[in-house]
Amino acid sequence: MPLAAVACMVTLGSGALAPAVYVAFVIGAKMFVNGGHGGITSIAGTFYPTAIRANGAAWASSVAKIGAMVGPWLGGVILDAGLGAQGAFTVFAVCPAVMVVVLFVFGRVQRRLPAEAEGAILVETPTTGVAPVKTAAAS
Repeated sequence: MPLAAVACMVTLGSGALAPAVYVAFVIGAKMFVNGGHGGITSIAGTFYPTAIRANGAAWASSVAKIGAMVGPWLGGVILDAGLGAQGAFTVFAVCPAVMVVVLFVFGRVQRRLPAEAEGAILVETPTTGVAPVKTAAAS
């Protein structure tokens, strides 16, 4: 998903789209962003123990809301700096690219944790045909 966001922003910033295609592309990108936000909020709860799960999901939502406030402001600063729309989309494409790198590093670190460590991933054997993934903190 983050790589798709980078590709969308670079495509939008290239200015190679006709106006009608540009509008359709922006609407489609917005749908993916909204879907991604809902997915992140629901997944964030699985990383916290039950006692603080609502608190963890609320923090994830708060960070998203801060981004929703800072993003338009930063867009105005970039446009005011004279970079134009292409420069703005290129600068904003860096954010999901950094997220991909951070998620990759977190995944590598988490896989190296011993099974009894907090935050380690434990995969249970399926008993109903569905294999749930649980964190060590939740068990």
